[in-house]
Amino acid sequence: MAARSGVPWESLKRGRMVYLSQCGRCHELVPPAGVKTEDWHLVMPGMCWNAGLTQADEALVTRYVLATKLP
Repeated sequence: MAARSGVPWESLKRGRMVYLSQCGRCHELVPPAGVKTEDWHLVMPGMCWNAGLTQADEALVTRYVLATKLP
């Protein structure tokens, strides 16, 4: 996934960790591949704000969920 997305493995790992630990606190986790890319771009800012994520963590989570969608 890192090679396909061009995102370093460590960043994807951190993004996944934040996704798993924070996104499931308020609602059931949604499999990233099950949501359209344009929907992630609309939903992420508000959800990250609700979760109290830093901008850096928001960027990591966004890169992670978008990387899961690459063929």
